[in-house]
Amino acid sequence: VAAYEPTPGQLESLKRVVAMHHEATGSEVAEAILADWETTSTAFRRVAPVAEVARLEALFEGTTTSPAP
Repeated sequence: VAAYEPTPGQLESLKRVVAMHHEATGSEVAEAILADWETTSTAFRRVAPVAEVARLEALFEGTTTSPAP
């Protein structure tokens, strides 16, 4: 596995999850993360298998095609 910087879309999804967690639990940590999202969001990393990330990046770059059915 490797740690990667999340994409803007992944960060938006994460922000929604943290907000839902805060609403459901009243978490002070979640509240603090959301209060300074521009700074705190830079600390998050996406951890994924190297091979899976390479496959997805190639697919999104158009260098590979989906397997035939």
